[in-house]
Amino acid sequence: SMAELVADLALEGRYAEAMTVNGLAFSAALGFSPDPAIEAMPHVAGVSLSGTGPSVVAVDDPGGDGLDRAQALWDERDGRTWRTTTRTDGARLE
Repeated sequence: SMAELVADLALEGRYAEAMTVNGLAFSAALGFSPDPAIEAMPHVAGVSLSGTGPSVVAVDDPGGDGLDRAQALWDERDGRTWRTTTRTDGARLE
């Protein structure tokens, strides 16, 4: 099953691939278009449905220009593209 494949990829340390497979599977299961993910895939390390959608998230390796390319593609779509960085110290409300 897809869930087992995702788990196996993650256990092998292939997190970006696990993220991508999981996102495509959930897009199909929840009825969201995979098009934003598919167009970003050649440029980034991983791409997935965010939560239960409809937003999509992409990650790239440090120093790569893949997020710039994905953002340029996504900026042509309806909606907003947000660019942020990963935090390791938790979230807080201000």
